[in-house]
Amino acid sequence: MKNIFLTGQKRVGKTTALNAFLAENAPDMPPAGFSTEWNAAHDCLQMTDLLTGKSAVIARMSGGKLTAYPDVFDSFGVSVLCAARGRPIVVMDELGRLEKSSPAFHAAVFDLLAEPGCRVVGVLQQASGQFTGKIAALPNVRVIDVTELNRNGIPAELKTAFLNLK
Repeated sequence: MKNIFLTGQKRVGKTTALNAFLAENAPDMPPAGFSTEWNAAHDCLQMTDLLTGKSAVIARMSGGKLTAYPDVFDSFGVSVLCAARGRPIVVMDELGRLEKSSPAFHAAVFDLLAEPGCRVVGVLQQASGQFTGKIAALPNVRVIDVTELNRNGIPAELKTAFLNLK
């Protein structure tokens, strides 16, 4: 499998395991793609381009409800993924329900997953809907369930999987 996604319960350590893998292997395989992070000061979720460091707000908390911005996924998110084309390793951390109304973003994700020279590593929210279900069902995608028992071994497992690909 040339594309690997981590999944599991919230706060089990999926992104921590992914980041440990990237930190250890970044000099040999500098990643493109994106990460997402909660900005508590502004009550929003931001997507950051790993190549440029630029960020955009993809969702905001208001009245106790998280509201996604599909147009930001379809503009900023697509530009991040387009810039990742041709890179040997692309990070997608994380994909889930917020992207459900972003068809251009979906298309860009599936294009990268199908691109021959590109390997994707990322995080899929567990049981988050049709979009992530389609990703998990692709024949060139491996999904690893992260648990408290196996999370410390995930960076080594990712390294082995990526080194064994030609």
